[in-house]
Amino acid sequence: SLGMQLAAGAGWDPAALASILSTMQAEERLHGGKEPRFSFLASHPSTPERVRSIATEAGSFPVAKHAPIAADRAATLRHLDGLAIGNDPAQGMFVKTRFLHPELDLAIDFPDAWKVQNSRNAVVAAAPKGDALSLLRPAVGNEDLNTLARQAATNFGLSPDVAVERTTIAGNRAARLEAQARMRDGTPVQLYQTWIEHHGRVLEILGACALGSAPAYAEALRSVARSFRGLTAADWPSIQATRLRLQTAKGSESVASLAARLTSEWRPEEIAVANGVHADAMLAEGFAVKVALKEPYRVKEK
Repeated sequence: SLGMQLAAGAGWDPAALASILSTMQAEERLHGGKEPRFSFLASHPSTPERVRSIATEAGSFPVAKHAPIAADRAATLRHLDGLAIGNDPAQGMFVKTRFLHPELDLAIDFPDAWKVQNSRNAVVAAAPKGDALSLLRPAVGNEDLNTLARQAATNFGLSPDVAVERTTIAGNRAARLEAQARMRDGTPVQLYQTWIEHHGRVLEILGACALGSAPAYAEALRSVARSFRGLTAADWPSIQATRLRLQTAKGSESVASLAARLTSEWRPEEIAVANGVHADAMLAEGFAVKVALKEPYRVKEK
């Protein structure tokens, strides 16, 4: 009811919420075969029930008189052109186990077959057996490399006088620390830690493994830090963004043929749901179609 009230107050037809719900349900079924138990819709009344309620109540909300945001459907959809779909390369991305970050101008390679994940705070890679890990994250504060190393030594229960090696990695000033240490829960580990100054910020590459696994993982964890570098011309073709783009259907073109012609990231069934048409529909000449296309990523202007 609140949704219909807001829609009507903004000049939209509140009854159209029924078609939005139907589209959401079709999207859920498309990716799960049926409505997942723990989906967005699971905590709401069933979609058919809500659609019936909308049909009953929509007429009680007077539609306000406002100028439309666009003259027709195609003009309305142009407001969505360029919308990012899925993961945004601006936050970094993986190509297999190589992590690329176009905004920070960096690349780093994690061992093959390791499980990798990109989160808000760190890029993490874990060995298949779970007995070693490596991560990349911003250092806490842009302190001097020696200061960061001493702070880390203290955090891991090491002597502040532990040996710290000064070096360079890909032309960047760096510092390295290797030692046996203990995690906060007391678990003993072999620690491989590196700090790198890169474009005015300090990044930390942390590697750790069980003490007994050190001979097996030492070289792999050291190689992660050594692989750190700025992006090269060979990296950029791999950095692509998926964006919503509007395309015009050709005369008597099917959804499937349009998807093949445009090399869409969406399957024909997904295009059909996103555009409110049947998967086997023939599209009219000039019909504006929302599709998902991959395109080269462009670094955002600072």
